[in-house]
Amino acid sequence: MRPVRRVAELGSLGRFTRMLLPRLLVFALVLACGCGVNRNEVDGVYTTKYSHGSEVLTLATNGRFTQVFTSTGQQPPITNSGTWEFWRDRRSVLLRDAITFDGWTQQQTQSLEKTVWLIRVAKRFGKISLIWGEEGVEEYDKQK
Repeated sequence: MRPVRRVAELGSLGRFTRMLLPRLLVFALVLACGCGVNRNEVDGVYTTKYSHGSEVLTLATNGRFTQVFTSTGQQPPITNSGTWEFWRDRRSVLLRDAITFDGWTQQQTQSLEKTVWLIRVAKRFGKISLIWGEEGVEEYDKQK
């Protein structure tokens, strides 16, 4: 009878593993996504690159931000500023008076419109990023 009992014990262990493994994976993903991001981790300097240029976004501790867009063409850099808030419950940064440069063209320099922009904050393996775009594939990477 002992061999049967051992098989039954292994069967229970297998069920336990099947129940525990998905929960451990969810826990690991929660840790990787950065649910515990604090405001003081969010402020800093972020960069992103586009096919038509690059951008530096600085979130200052005083609630102000600065954007500097540099086009790949001969245009001088465009600087913009506004205010920002960290919405911890939504894991997002709200930028007021932001300019979105991802679809920008050199002909649009005269008609740059400011907007309110909600950007998702992600913390993956200790690194903070700001993610936006229709599919969430555009990303500002924190530099410092």
